[in-house]
Amino acid sequence: MLDSRLPPSGCVMNRQSKNAQRIAEALAKHPKIKRLIYPSLFTDAEQVRIRDAQTDYPGSLMSLEVQGGKTGAF
Repeated sequence: MLDSRLPPSGCVMNRQSKNAQRIAEALAKHPKIKRLIYPSLFTDAEQVRIRDAQTDYPGSLMSLEVQGGKTGAF
């Protein structure tokens, strides 16, 4: 019964990845963001190859550096 009510994990990961992609793209354009790390935004060919070989979805985690460091963030 529980199994019929939950969406498949692939569907959930796909939606999370799409939402994270939109957020990452918007943050990457923000003037106070110095660097944003998100798998679907990789530009290095080797990083892209590794990502494509290891996963179907880039996930929902990202990392960023803010201009001005800690004081710039707050």
